Amino acid sequence: MNIPEAPDFLFLVDLKKAADTEVWDGEGEFSWEEFKDRLSTHDIRHAKDGAGFMPVLMKPEQECVLLYPKKEGSKPHHRGDVNIEAITSLVIDLDQPGVLEKAESVFSGYEYLVYSTHNFTKDQPWKYRMVVRLMEPILVDNWPLCFEALKTRIELDPSCCNPSRFYYYPSHNKNSEIDPVKFHKRGSPISLEQILSLAGDKEALLRQDRPIKYRLTSRTNQVKSINHFSGKSVSRYDAVADEIDMSWATMSERHKFAIDTYRLAGSNHNLALSITAREIAKMGPKVDLKSTLLFAFQVANVEGARGLESGNTMAELPGMIIDGMLKYAPEAYEKFEKEHGSSLENWLNGLVRWASISYTTENLPGKPSEKTTMGNYDRDLKTRQNETKTEYEVLKERHKPYLRDFIKTGDIKTLVKLVLQHELKAAQPKYPEIAKALVNYQIGYQSAVLHKPSIEGWTAIQQDVESLKRLFSDKHVDADPQKITFARSAFLIESMTRIPQEVVPKKSDEPTPA
Repeated sequence: MNIPEAPDFLFLVDLKKAADTEVWDGEGEFSWEEFKDRLSTHDIRHAKDGAGFMPVLMKPEQECVLLYPKKEGSKPHHRGDVNIEAITSLVIDLDQPGVLEKAESVFSGYEYLVYSTHNFTKDQPWKYRMVVRLMEPILVDNWPLCFEALKTRIELDPSCCNPSRFYYYPSHNKNSEIDPVKFHKRGSPISLEQILSLAGDKEALLRQDRPIKYRLTSRTNQVKSINHFSGKSVSRYDAVADEIDMSWATMSERHKFAIDTYRLAGSNHNLALSITAREIAKMGPKVDLKSTLLFAFQVANVEGARGLESGNTMAELPGMIIDGMLKYAPEAYEKFEKEHGSSLENWLNGLVRWASISYTTENLPGKPSEKTTMGNYDRDLKTRQNETKTEYEVLKERHKPYLRDFIKTGDIKTLVKLVLQHELKAAQPKYPEIAKALVNYQIGYQSAVLHKPSIEGWTAIQQDVESLKRLFSDKHVDADPQKITFARSAFLIESMTRIPQEVVPKKSDEPTPA
């Protein structure tokens, strides 16, 4: 079966909890596989509140309306329907008996995931969330029509139609007396037209006073516009300065999340995809592709173990750029197609080759001339990774969703609990490898994210060990107590072996005062 091609990545806004309004801290691009992995593991906890996401593409920050909460003392923010550009995944809450089965029938043949929500209990074994993969982002103006179409086939809560709605990542109540549920069905991504076709009376639906706006992805001959205060329709990218700051410092700040993720996960493909997509989405036809590619190659050289020229990333880059323009900035595609015509892909290939050759001699303003020095403990990390590279890479890939959250929050306790929860489900856990990975994650965070000098970083890790060892109990980890004990021993041995003696607190020979 030929499955239609969907975007390689999607925009999401990751939030730490339901009340979190820091949308710009959480905005990022995820591959579908990464997103799917994140939705495949339940966090076992008592409280419902926790990390979640908004499946949306935000408008450019300079276009957003500042919202002022009614609650006294709350900060103004941009988290609201008015600031949403498009919906990037179709998320449906299924809260009534029998609705899951009906939804599965409606979306038969399409790709989706289902996971039980925190309210899923022995008494309410029908609380689910379905996430359907989209062929393309749905412009927010088209969302009401989509919701109306879905309502004709599935029982939906009308209060859940707001585009900026927050959804919890999978969590499970520890007292539910029932196992959590999750499953994935392969199929085709669903398009706007296919969603509208689900309506019992599509023609009546389309007669509503809600004209369908063109899509982000395909109608490249139409240019997205916004209404100026004068009443004229102007390009949304008119607000972008003609001269964009492409200095190393500014670019590093603009792509901080992608760089921090790369330091821990090391995926050349995801680094290149994230940097090019973000620049295209934010700058549109004013994007400086030459400097963007130069920056991506230089980041990989400064922060990674191998350059972008290794593997398949160079061959994939022209397609990534064209795909990003078609999906998020048709104006950019129109501009470059006019300039290069049918030779556009060849021109992009040449630009990528130029960047791969020139990144060591052509510098962005303010770029450091040498690889970043991260201290002795970073060298120790690379040595250990090389010793057990295959196993470490497997674990790191499996823990990627947890590491993504860890990079943003620095919450090592949550990371350790999630890793243990995941790994101790195995019949025969690999305790030494799990322990090495946990210590490596600490080293990576202290060195690559916080940029701490060696002794200062090791001191922080030593202090973390003292508090982390208390997490190795069945009070915090839902696993076999014997497995938890073995994991704790392996973690303490690995930590004590790696931490330099000069930062380990010395026991005093003098008696403790009464």
